[in-house]
Amino acid sequence: RDIIGENLTLEVTDVIEHYGNFIVTAKVDGSFDKRGLPNPFVLAFYFTVNENRIVQLMILRNRADV
Repeated sequence: RDIIGENLTLEVTDVIEHYGNFIVTAKVDGSFDKRGLPNPFVLAFYFTVNENRIVQLMILRNRADV
């Protein structure tokens, strides 16, 4: 509901394979409340895959101000 109801869109900007894991960086947009979020709002999705299945997913906000 949070993703579909907010018309979430992801524009993939980079994909990296690192030691069998995958890092997908994407600009996120949609009809959700964007107050206080940077423009563009960029998230990094860290996938761990085992036997063609995602076994771990971490989603982190990329921050240039740290």
